[in-house]
Amino acid sequence: MQHLACYITNSFNKQGLVAQLLQNTFAPTANLLGSNRNLFSNSEIEQIIDEERKHDNITITTATNSTVESMSSGQQKKAVLLYLLTIKANCIILDDWSSNLDPINKTALLQLLTQAATHTQFVQLFYRQQDLLPFIEHVLVIEQGGTTQLLTAAAFKQTVITNP
Repeated sequence: MQHLACYITNSFNKQGLVAQLLQNTFAPTANLLGSNRNLFSNSEIEQIIDEERKHDNITITTATNSTVESMSSGQQKKAVLLYLLTIKANCIILDDWSSNLDPINKTALLQLLTQAATHTQFVQLFYRQQDLLPFIEHVLVIEQGGTTQLLTAAAFKQTVITNP
């Protein structure tokens, strides 16, 4: 399974990039991503919560039949990731996967991602070099103007990048 990370600046149009990745229209990754692409992000969790509120419909079931809204942020992220893995998403775009997580939940989610990486392709979007997931093989550095540079993860880790 080939995994990819996209290193972007804080001011980059992330929503546009996500839309292109989901539609497989982002030229540097065309034909590299699996056909069943899904997004794992805080905005997706908020959409699930909105659907639960509006339609009184629980999309994600848990052992305790809790709503996603009633869970802690760590539980929400774990439940949504497990849901995406259950529906057999073969490519999951990870947008800021570890935000708002305490160290215990971050470790648990990292273990889940690492296990799933054997059968699910991940595309990680990230801003800080230290956030690169350990199983990522290649990093696509995307500059503000859209210029891209593909590096191995090892080469990327040797690069000093300042993120405005």
